[in-house]
Amino acid sequence: MSTEKKYKEFDEIVDRVLSIIESKNESEQTVQNLTRLEEAHFVTSHLITTLQAEHLAASNRMTRIEEVHIAASQRMDKIESAIESNAASIKELNTAVANIFNIVSISQQNFEVIQKNFEVVVSQIKGLQSESRNILDHLFGIQE
Repeated sequence: MSTEKKYKEFDEIVDRVLSIIESKNESEQTVQNLTRLEEAHFVTSHLITTLQAEHLAASNRMTRIEEVHIAASQRMDKIESAIESNAASIKELNTAVANIFNIVSISQQNFEVIQKNFEVVVSQIKGLQSESRNILDHLFGIQE
């Protein structure tokens, strides 16, 4: 039994040595894992910092876009007001043009009446001229 006991002790020692070796391997693996974790943490921290900077830049761009949008909306309001004002002015101009057209039409009719009256007056003057000539011819004819 003593050899058996020795084998058993030897097996225990071998198991302990193997356990220590495994423990050492696990420790080395743990150190490697920790090193990898630290590297990953550094990369992640850098990525977070970059993302925060990009987020800030995007927020600033959004703020500028909102300001531009507000300014554009105000310009659109002014343009709409100008368009409404122009539409009212165009209606007034159309009314004025219609009134001017009516005045021109009436003036044209008046001109035509005046022209006819003038023609009548001219023809009456010509008639009077020819009557006056006849009278004068008759009077001068009697005196001769």
